[in-house]
Amino acid sequence: MRDQYAAHSNDDNWDLALKHNAICHLNAVTDYRDLLRTDIRVSDEGGGRVSIDIPAIDPQRDLKTPVHNSRVNIKFMVIASPFKPAGIPCRLVKEEYGIDQQGGTVPAKTISIDTATVGSIPTGHIAMVVIALEFDATGNGQHNKEERWLPAAVIAMGRLK
Repeated sequence: MRDQYAAHSNDDNWDLALKHNAICHLNAVTDYRDLLRTDIRVSDEGGGRVSIDIPAIDPQRDLKTPVHNSRVNIKFMVIASPFKPAGIPCRLVKEEYGIDQQGGTVPAKTISIDTATVGSIPTGHIAMVVIALEFDATGNGQHNKEERWLPAAVIAMGRLK
């Protein structure tokens, strides 16, 4: 992330896009791509809106989960900031997408996250998109707390249009 910021922080045009070689894992013990085997796409819709496209997921084929797991929560966070000493503070917007492990194929879904819900539109702000997986073995919110089942990563970084 530091290298990305150093290389592009002064660029007027720094596209927010998912690049597999620029992923920054927040938990070094695990890689979310080993557990969620599908291609997620991230794009900037403009005006502070970020679009996350998730293809159809077959839980039996596309998810590696702990034994007796019943549900996977995929969490997305978009963090936007001007990265300047003065001005609007950092914004954090979260969305969650739940998949029942025993269900059939889950249809494709697009999640639109609006970072401009409060105050002015953060055009030009630098944004990071984070993904985290949470595994629920009981179906009632009892999440697996083992490090290897807590993947999180910054999957995209760029300047909002």
